[in-house]
This record gives sequence, C-alpha cells and structure tokens, in this order.
Amino acid sequence: QLYVKGELVGGCDIILEMQKNGELGDLLKSVQPTSTPAPGPPAASSAPAPSQPTPSGNNVAAGSGGEGLEGRLKSIIHQQPVMLFMKGSPSEPRCGFSRKVVDALNSIGVPFGSFDILSDQAVREGMKVYSNWPTFPQLYVKGELVGGCDIILEMQKNGELGDLLKSVQPTSTPAPGPPAASSAPAPSQPTPSGNNVAAGSGGEGLEGRLKSIIHQQPVMLFMKGSPSEPRCGFSRKVVDALNSIGVPFGSFDILSDQAVREGMKVYSNWPTFPQLYVKGE
Repeated sequence: QLYVKGELVGGCDIILEMQKNGELGDLLKSVQPTSTPAPGPPAASSAPAPSQPTPSGNNVAAGSGGEGLEGRLKSIIHQQPVMLFMKGSPSEPRCGFSRKVVDALNSIGVPFGSFDILSDQAVREGMKVYSNWPTFPQLYVKGELVGGCDIILEMQKNGELGDLLKSVQPTSTPAPGPPAASSAPAPSQPTPSGNNVAAGSGGEGLEGRLKSIIHQQPVMLFMKGSPSEPRCGFSRKVVDALNSIGVPFGSFDILSDQAVREGMKVYSNWPTFPQLYVKGE
C-alpha cells in the first residue's frame, strides 16, 4: 500500500498503471520541494483553488442544508441509477482511471450521473468511509457499489458491465404478457451445486450463520455462481487459481441468498466478491 501525504494511493496494479501513464511521477514530484522555488508568495496564489467546486456536464451538485454527511452521500448516490464518483467530469476527466471508466460507460451507451470528488473534500473523504473503498473512481448502480477502475474494466471485457447497466434501464419494447410473474421466483431460488455450502437455518442470527458457513471447510470461497459455473469473471479467476493448486475448497453462491450477500460485506468489511477465507480468516 502506498501513502502520499497521509492519503492512500493504492496497491500494485494502481501504482503500475499510474507509472505507465505518468501520473505517479507527477504525484510524487508534487510533494517534493523544488530546487528553484519561484519568488513571491506562492501559497497565497494557489490556496483558493482547491476550495472552488467545478461542476460540469452531468455532475450532480452536493446537497446542503441541515442534513448530515451520510445523508448527503446517500442523496448523491441515488441521484441517478448509475452514478460515478470520479476526478473531474465525464467531458474533462482529471485522472487516467476516471477517464478509462468514463470511456467504458460511454461505450455501452447508458446514461450515467457523475460527481467530481475534487470539488468537495467532505464528500471525497466521506465516500472512502461510506464505501469502504479508499480510491476513486467508484461506480454505483442502483445505490450499490460495483467497484473501481480495475473491476469496471474487467466487467466491460467479459460483458458483465453491459448486462448490469442495461438491466437498470427500461426497455424501449417491453415484451407482452406478465414478465414479472415469470421472472420473480428465480432470484429467491437458491441454486447450490458442486461443493456449495447451504446456508444454515434455525434460530441463529445472521452473524452465526455467516460464521457457520465460513468455518464449514478450511478453505471457503464466497463467489457468484458455483466452481463449475462461475457467474462473473473475477469468481472464475479465483476458482482457476484455487484449482491450479489442487487443494479442496468449499464455496457459497452469494447470488442465492441476499441476506448472506449483504451480511458478508459488513462481516468482512469488504464490499465486493469473491471473498476467500482460509481457516476462518
């Protein structure tokens, strides 16, 4: 983990990408004193800039008034079905990662809202805590965090991003008949397969259920789908990695149980899947 001026920049993938596009050099040089400082009072001339919000394009203005910060964040997150917290605006991204995510969203052609986190320090710092995600950009769909740049680009590559974004848009030619009745039962039907572990029932609380599943086998993978039929590219990659080592592992399909899916985010303090546990950790 790399920190600059007390703020987390990111891990290996982010650092190497920043090195590749020149952002790392710019960032690191900005914290070093120049060998030939310019005369005059530079602090006075540069101080006002960061405090000036620069909304543009479809950026959503942060609400004001008596509401708390968490209320403001929720309000911005739910302003549109697809919301991107980024550096800059879609028309003028101010970092390479934000630009890549904007390009990915534009390639699908689904409308999205955005918020420039450089224009509001409170929102910028608050979103790190609210999302439990230390870097930007952050993409939300229907109020739920999808992830950052690496996750979005991987989802674009394997087609999941298009499926996800198009699912939140009303279709222009709705099919006749009662589609809701035919599609509603599916999500409530758990589909355990292979070595998936069924969620326990009974009088125990949710935390007890989660602990029981986590400790069901020494190596437990919480994933989308099953090892034989992964339903996302990231889950498939982790399954392939585990299979390459040849160690038996259990799995739980978080798409089959919404309570476990949401509960694991809180229990693990980790907002995305897959999640791998070894000996309960």
